[in-house]
Amino acid sequence: MCMNNKQTRQLVSGLLKVFSIGVVVGVGVVAPNALQVIEKYLLTGDRKRTGPEYKRLLRHMKRLNLISIDHLADDSVYVSLTRKGKQRLQDVYLEDVIIKTPKKWDGLWRVVSFDIPSEKRDERNEFLIQLRRLGFIRSLQSMWVYPFPCTEEVYAISKIIGIDKMVMVLEAKTTEDQHKKLLKSFQKILP
Repeated sequence: MCMNNKQTRQLVSGLLKVFSIGVVVGVGVVAPNALQVIEKYLLTGDRKRTGPEYKRLLRHMKRLNLISIDHLADDSVYVSLTRKGKQRLQDVYLEDVIIKTPKKWDGLWRVVSFDIPSEKRDERNEFLIQLRRLGFIRSLQSMWVYPFPCTEEVYAISKIIGIDKMVMVLEAKTTEDQHKKLLKSFQKILP
């Protein structure tokens, strides 16, 4: 079965999650949870077709330096993530974070404020990329605004990146002028 790039990317993302804890694969046996990930996207229960696809994906992931495969003394294989694989897994988890839009807006603004030191510049840049991806707008240098509840999502992102102690989420009302300005900025997504 031939897969497109999106399907392959989804499979690789799913397998990265499976391999994040390290998986030992016995002789002639593939990790059952890895096969479940593949079968989900191949929409087949036929393990004879899934097995070769699994092996192809493992070779692909090894070629991309996402996983390492170590052969053990008992002829089993240990599959684990490389540093690049761990980074890609972090990206997968970050992409999984979305903010659901409620049917009715409560009129409160969510303000994300942070104080991230300069030695964590990469983490700060990743955090800003994620805030933009989610639709936040910058209000002040280290203050970003969004209209819907998002505390759990912001803290999930900051925890994945490793800056959760440096981030704060507030719910607030603003002055009438600021409120109108923000309403205009978010007019496309407000119900």
